Amino acid sequence: MATEEQTRSCCHKYIFSDVSEDRYCAKAVAWAGTNGIVLGYDTDTYHPGNSITRGQLAAILYRYAKYKGYDVTKANDLSAFTNYADISAYALPAVKWGVEEGIISGTNAVLSPNEKATRAQVAVILMRFVGIVDG
Repeated sequence: MATEEQTRSCCHKYIFSDVSEDRYCAKAVAWAGTNGIVLGYDTDTYHPGNSITRGQLAAILYRYAKYKGYDVTKANDLSAFTNYADISAYALPAVKWGVEEGIISGTNAVLSPNEKATRAQVAVILMRFVGIVDG
């Protein structure tokens, strides 16, 4: 993830209208947005107070892995999951990659990509992600 030095030096352009420069997360959001790791809900807003879904988390980790130059070409066909059609188009490559790499798993053949991620789920997914990228 971005270091304090990276966020200080890279981004003086705040790209989302709803993240003011004085907000505690402004530099980090600007860095991640500038580098294509996070995208807004549209071209202008980020909604920094919203919870994150499992699909959004997968997409962020996938984009970060691509940003760092990691191999993100592996993809699961997701046929083992009964609700794979519920995955939004923007998140589909990320979820396919995350499942294939073992970063994301479902419960009882359900992925729940549009459900809010709990703190526990985020911790598990981050641990698995770090295990994959740090090998």
